[in-house]
Amino acid sequence: MEEVRRHFGYTMDPRDERFKALLEKKELEEKKRSKEAKKREREQKMLERLQQKSTEAMKGKTKPLAKVAEDAEE
Repeated sequence: MEEVRRHFGYTMDPRDERFKALLEKKELEEKKRSKEAKKREREQKMLERLQQKSTEAMKGKTKPLAKVAEDAEE
């Protein structure tokens, strides 16, 4: 409610349509930020796994990096 007050410059009734619209907009923005954060986290984990596989491949323990990249795309 504090954010809504700051946005409009005064306290609003929570039953007001403008209040509801702004609240809904804020919730959608939060969901979008959360989704983006999860996406970045998944990408980071994928990069870490690829780096680990690459390191292992260089030591001769696993298949070559090109094969790892192909497997990741599937």
